[in-house]
Formats: sequence, structure tokens, C-alpha cells
Amino acid sequence: MNKIQKIILDLVENTSFNNFDGEQIAKDLRENENKWLGFIFGKFCYSTIIPLRDIDNGFYNADTIYIKVKAKNFNWLKKMVKKWKVNEFGGYLNGKIFGVWDDNLRGLIEKSSQCHHFNFPLGATPKKDIVYARLWWD
Repeated sequence: MNKIQKIILDLVENTSFNNFDGEQIAKDLRENENKWLGFIFGKFCYSTIIPLRDIDNGFYNADTIYIKVKAKNFNWLKKMVKKWKVNEFGGYLNGKIFGVWDDNLRGLIEKSSQCHHFNFPLGATPKKDIVYARLWWD
């Protein structure tokens, strides 16, 4: 695991609210590092800076994990989604979206209404046979 992923994993591990059990999620991600390619953790809606509100109290206010896994590990991810009691699960795979999706996932397949090129939230074309998934907790 690279240094950046370790830092993000520490954020996950130190966050807990409602059904989000950061310690368990971090443990599962560590134990199954060979199942995922990368993940980010934060609050990705409305260009919010809500995490800044509570950071001085040692609380990282985040509710979403975006994770990418090889298509062959999709069943593992679905198993973790159930175990982790995720409230919304959706994603993108080979040009199709599944489950509950948001603007970031929609941007992987839709043309932007403001320009004539595709809007790529990744900054590049999504790779084939890679699942880009969103896990959100209420």
C-alpha cells in the first residue's frame, strides 16, 4: 500500500458515525489490499467544506468512499458493501452505471451540457474492466 492510501486509510479508521464503522472498514481494506486498486474518502457533494468545520475537534466529517476494483473482484466489493452497512451503492463498469449514482458517476458516461466533449470526473477515460464505485453512508 502506498503512503497516500495509508493516510486515507487512517482517516477512514478514525471516523465513525451511524452505520459507518471506520475501524472495521479499515481492517477489511487492509486485509484485502489485493482486491482493490485505490480508494478516496471524503464528502464529495455540493463543493462542501463541512470537514473543515469539525477538524479542530479531531473529527473528520466525511460520508463517502469512492473505490476502484478490477471487475473480477466486484463480488468481493458487493460482499463488503453489505458487511459495512452502506446506505447507497452505485458505480460504473464498461460504459454502464449501476445502483444509486451521483453526478461524478453520471459524468463518466454523459456529455456535458455546456461543452461538446465528455465530462470526465477522473480527468481521463475510465479504464475497461475496472469498477468505479461510490459507497455512501447516511
